[in-house]
Amino acid sequence: MVEDWAELEHLISLQIDKAIVLGARPEDIEIAREYLREGKYGLAWDQLVSQIYEYQINIDQDYYNPVEEIAQKMRIGEKEYNLLRELVQ
Repeated sequence: MVEDWAELEHLISLQIDKAIVLGARPEDIEIAREYLREGKYGLAWDQLVSQIYEYQINIDQDYYNPVEEIAQKMRIGEKEYNLLRELVQ
């Protein structure tokens, strides 16, 4: 279970900021930010992961590692984010 919600929110916020630099669509970023503002951390995380995969946005290991860390903190199964591995350059 998540022990520190503020830390989790911070980690997801950083991932949102990085996704902008990687070229994520502005509308997807706004949806993720809205979920984050509403405290819907799982939906914010899922929005990032699913849209990065759907639009085949190349990522690096520095982006992937926090995705995995967030998932582990939220007890999200590896199958939900492992698909991003193929986008790591």
